[in-house]
Amino acid sequence: MRQRGSHRAGTFSAIKAAGIRLIYEHGYEAMTLRMLARSVGLESGSLYYHIKDKQDFLFRLLKEINSRELELYRRKADRFPTEMAQNFWMAIVAWTVCFVVTILVSLVTRPRPDQELVGLVYALTEKPQEGHLTWYQRPVALGVIVLLMTVALNFLFY
Repeated sequence: MRQRGSHRAGTFSAIKAAGIRLIYEHGYEAMTLRMLARSVGLESGSLYYHIKDKQDFLFRLLKEINSRELELYRRKADRFPTEMAQNFWMAIVAWTVCFVVTILVSLVTRPRPDQELVGLVYALTEKPQEGHLTWYQRPVALGVIVLLMTVALNFLFY
């Protein structure tokens, strides 16, 4: 006979799998707890026994992904031949966690209209015209002057 805790854990893993599928298909904003309960075969009230709300579900999902990656790192930490190898694998795990969290956040948030991104995205921002500026006020000319002075000072003080 199954223990109550193991049954609850099994139900939550089914809820988690269905939630990930629903977020992928419909997006986080469009997914409802009623949809989630129906896809698992639970009543809406029974779902609240396992999760409080959508934010609780997302938080627990991200927490589990993060703890799984950290546990993987901890298990491998004892097997590293050198500190450099340990740092390498730590960087791989950190990158993977960041990548997964970035994907989940992009699935959860809605795209912003182009008007909100002006000034933040280079391609959407109007480029200033430099035709009316004198040569010494233009950024390209100043950049070339600074570069030439840097090279000259390096030769001088090398």
